[in-house]
Order: sequence, then structure tokens, then C-alpha cells
Amino acid sequence: LTGLGDEQLARALVAIHEAPGRPWTLATMAREAAMSRSSFAARFKEVVGQPPAEYLTNWRITVAQERLCAGDSVARTAVELGYANPPAFSRAFAQRVGCSPRAWLGSRRD
Repeated sequence: LTGLGDEQLARALVAIHEAPGRPWTLATMAREAAMSRSSFAARFKEVVGQPPAEYLTNWRITVAQERLCAGDSVARTAVELGYANPPAFSRAFAQRVGCSPRAWLGSRRD
């Protein structure tokens, strides 16, 4: 959350955290920060340490893990976090976590 110290980035970060399922694009994130896309992308990576899209995906996976642990279904979680369908969500989850959402959840219960 190092970006919260930057007034413009903070606006985008707060918006992303409050609505991770919104159909975010670089343009919509930059608009939240009242910056151009190129300036936003460069500053975001410099300050936060990763590109905006990567940060968004990581945040969505973090939220997904919390929701899955709370009992939400994979399908519901996928839709609420802005994925086109459960398989798209499962692919993104597996890329970040190393296994499918169901396998990850099962390993937490063992």
C-alpha cells in the first residue's frame, strides 16, 4: 500500500480496493487518479512496484481467497470479481496461487 502516500495514486487504489469487480482498464484507473494513462502507468509501477493490471489481479485473488474461505462459490466469486466466467477466474487464480481455487480451498481445509 505504498501508493497510498501518493495523493493521485491513492484515489485509484482506494477505488480498486472498494470495487475490485468493476471492469477496470488502465484508462479507468488513470481517470480515477486524474492522470493520463501513460503517466499513471509509469508512476504506479515506480511507486507500487508492479504494473496496475498486475496489482489489480493480485488484489482480486486476495479478495477471492477471503470469499472462498467464507463459503462463497467459485462461480459467484468469479462473477463478483469481474471475471468473464468461472474458468477465466480459475486460470487467473492458478497462475497466481499455483493451483485451482477448489484445490487451494481443499488444501486449507485439510
